[in-house]
Amino acid sequence: MILKDSGGKILDQQTIPVLRNGENGKDAITLVLDNENDTFIEKTEATKTIKATLYKGVNSISTGVIIEAATSVGSNITASVAKNADPNNAYTITLEATNEITAGGSITITAKYENQKYTKQFTYNVIVQGSNGINAVYYEL
Repeated sequence: MILKDSGGKILDQQTIPVLRNGENGKDAITLVLDNENDTFIEKTEATKTIKATLYKGVNSISTGVIIEAATSVGSNITASVAKNADPNNAYTITLEATNEITAGGSITITAKYENQKYTKQFTYNVIVQGSNGINAVYYEL
């Protein structure tokens, strides 16, 4: 699903996987993130979490699954991965931004299962504080 503004600029993009059991014993394998985009405030420390789940057919799996998160060099964001003790076999990816974050970017999240890799991109934006100016005037009708 892609959300665009009136000028055609992409504002948000979400992957909606369609899961069904495969034929002849072959199930589709899909990596699903509970959030594929988030926003940080410029020059502010922050922590965000994402849940990553690998599905084989319609069932979430964790046995034999390795989830990794790689940040781009110079992004001033670190990523750590932890296995959850929940029934959905989700992994929590914790993103920590330093107060030096000044630009958006992406993080590659990879699931390894049965000698195959499944990847998703988590993108993030950075809100930049405007310069001081005249106070806003609020009118209510």
